[in-house]
Amino acid sequence: MGAGKVCVGVAVACVCAFGAGRAVSNGERAAQETLAPPFDVSSIDHNKMMQKMQEVATPGKEHELMTIQVGTWDTTMKLWMGGNKPGSQPLESTGIAEVKWVLGGRFLEEKSSGMIMGQPYEGMNLFGYDVFARKYVTVHADNMNTAMYTAEGHASMDGKSIILYGVMDEASLDIHGREVKYVLRIITPDHLQFDMYDLHIGEEHNKVGQIDYRRRG
Repeated sequence: MGAGKVCVGVAVACVCAFGAGRAVSNGERAAQETLAPPFDVSSIDHNKMMQKMQEVATPGKEHELMTIQVGTWDTTMKLWMGGNKPGSQPLESTGIAEVKWVLGGRFLEEKSSGMIMGQPYEGMNLFGYDVFARKYVTVHADNMNTAMYTAEGHASMDGKSIILYGVMDEASLDIHGREVKYVLRIITPDHLQFDMYDLHIGEEHNKVGQIDYRRRG
């Protein structure tokens, strides 16, 4: 989705809601100028601007770390209700995941399917590295929810894992804004492990999910 189009749409909606012809007081005008000073368009160096845009649009070495995820994978999912406390038995299910580069090698698209708690499951992920913000980013949606989940983070120093943090709601408990942590671990080139942690549980036994990816073929 184009950010510029979103910003324009929001601006138009605000104008319609509050009235294009409403008078602006001196105090409001001063506040606006403080928050958003006038921008001198004539000062723009278009060559530098285009160069910067090209730089942040070009995949880099951080994307190379993501390449190992490309392929077809058999998945095994384990879910712990309330965390992986000693003696607790996880719910297990299996599935398949297809991962490929999209949008000119800037993002990985993952489509997964299987069964979860006896129900058919389909999910989609977009995963990438934001060159300008210098962080990994992901968004997830599936057929078992109307919510979309986002997370962002960084790679470990040894390059063998990517750690992401996000916020998600727990509708079954009527809870909003639970902080979660995700860790993608490279066990071998043909075995990846994706761990999910509920940080509200505490520092111990807060692992609530694990997906093992084993490459087909």
